[in-house]
Amino acid sequence: MYRASANRPSTSPLTPATDTTQGAGVPCEPFRLAAVRRTFIGVITLVRLARVLLIFLLATIVISFVIAIGSSDTGSVEKVVLLALIAVCLVLTAKVSRFAARAQDRLQRN
Repeated sequence: MYRASANRPSTSPLTPATDTTQGAGVPCEPFRLAAVRRTFIGVITLVRLARVLLIFLLATIVISFVIAIGSSDTGSVEKVVLLALIAVCLVLTAKVSRFAARAQDRLQRN
């Protein structure tokens, strides 16, 4: 079934030489399932890391907008625009968090 080469038999303990068992009669299915689980765990970790980094980026942008609002050089119209941008960043943060949670749940089901 799965062989390192089509011309020579497999010698890897993780690769089955027959349909369901390796040469010594040891089932190899758990090895393949473990590799799939490790892959999904890695993807889930990547989704979590991306969520944290995006939220951190949006929080940094919000803090810079708050600092700009507090500046004495900022006019009243600019302050309104900055408040609107802060609201947009907060909505984006909620959407990022919700999207990442859905993706994580979908990956954990598989």
